[in-house]
Amino acid sequence: MGKNSKIQWTEHTWNIINGCEVCGPGCKNCYAMRLAGTRLKNHPSREGLTTKTAAHQFLWNGKVRMYEPWLHQPLKWKMAARIFVCAHGDLFYEQVPEKWIDMVYAVMVLAAHHTFQTLTKRSARQMRYLNNPDTPRRIANEAEKLCERFGIKDRLAGNLYRSLKEEHPKVSSYLTQWPLPNVHVGVSIEDQDHAFRAIDLCLTKAAVRWISAEPLLEPLDLRHIEGSYLEYPINVLTNRLYLPDPNIRQDYAVTPTSIDQVIAGGESGPNFRIVDTAAFRSLRDQCARTDTAFFMKQMSGGAKVPIPDDLQIFEEPNVAW
Repeated sequence: MGKNSKIQWTEHTWNIINGCEVCGPGCKNCYAMRLAGTRLKNHPSREGLTTKTAAHQFLWNGKVRMYEPWLHQPLKWKMAARIFVCAHGDLFYEQVPEKWIDMVYAVMVLAAHHTFQTLTKRSARQMRYLNNPDTPRRIANEAEKLCERFGIKDRLAGNLYRSLKEEHPKVSSYLTQWPLPNVHVGVSIEDQDHAFRAIDLCLTKAAVRWISAEPLLEPLDLRHIEGSYLEYPINVLTNRLYLPDPNIRQDYAVTPTSIDQVIAGGESGPNFRIVDTAAFRSLRDQCARTDTAFFMKQMSGGAKVPIPDDLQIFEEPNVAW
């Protein structure tokens, strides 16, 4: 955890909130859950967050913890970096208080030199949070408190809302845009049954949207997803709705926007489940046809299993990191 992560698509991890609850088949062999119950079980950030089963496995018990000593970590890292947020938890897990989310976003506002990568399976809550017009004001409140707490001085230019300038004279210069341009918003999808999370993501206010198809457990078709808030299927890579009649119109709270990057990977660790290589090639081809950035992280079995030459791809989204 912390600086110099071994995760290929990021540089550091910021495990400010830890703990979760199993919410789908992709959680079965969660590495963070296993670590919290074994090697990190006595660390104050993880202690008491898992329960040992009769089969000698460790499961999240639903408790969550914000580890305050790490709150200002990104502010101490002066060199710009990609930072994976809550690698050992889910920022939008139902038991995470909204105030904690506000605090995390406040740090991301103040540490504008970094690129933050968030990832959740609770796509609906993420959508409600980022689409709420009151969210920027709450974040500004928390950022103002953090300025005082950590002695941060106003040193940037520009502001999001003019009305924030008098109310939050320091923070107004940090909220340069909404949605925040330095936050890449992602959802985790393990199979077709949970592909609806991509629809939620497309309806979420975000500067950059990405999908983590890891651990991928079966072939995944992002070109024809049903469910969530849309009446008709959608291709999340092109933002095309499959309407039975071209004269039909559907109203949205937010206009659907397509995905910027797909990161694919097989499951690793003990008892990993295998998915055929064809499933990864299919995702690669779907992305190639729509000019969507694609990255193949690992095969089923982890880093020791070589990635075929035609899948050794690391494309970044068509935006500045």
